[in-house]
Amino acid sequence: MCAVRETARPATDRDHCHTHGLIRGPLCGSCNTMEGQGKEFLARPGSLQHLLQCDDCRTERILPPPHHRLAELRRHLHLVWRAQDCDWPLHTHVTVEETDGGYDCTVHCSVSEHGIRAVRSVRLSHEEAAHGLSRTVEEALAQDA
Repeated sequence: MCAVRETARPATDRDHCHTHGLIRGPLCGSCNTMEGQGKEFLARPGSLQHLLQCDDCRTERILPPPHHRLAELRRHLHLVWRAQDCDWPLHTHVTVEETDGGYDCTVHCSVSEHGIRAVRSVRLSHEEAAHGLSRTVEEALAQDA
């Protein structure tokens, strides 16, 4: 069965860490595709813990590959900066652009029932982004313990 789905779904793929080559576990075709694209995978409960099933990722305290690091930054920014009750798909309204000095991030949220549109911009240094990602990995590992 799929290791990430909340409701039972047959697994069709053996997911593996592309950085280290280690098998993480079974995923259904939908979750495997989402994991490969990095768009909404991290919004699923248990997805971070699944990615950290790679022993080397857990030991190194990293979240590979790079598209998951950017997706986690988008997820974090959405949780912190979104308009209340925003239900837009995460990958369509949070942009993260890497620059020489860090990341330029923009959160575009809309609350349809009120017609409110909120746009917030934030600049993160590489160190701030790395600290946030490290905190996310530590929280995921603590939940798994």
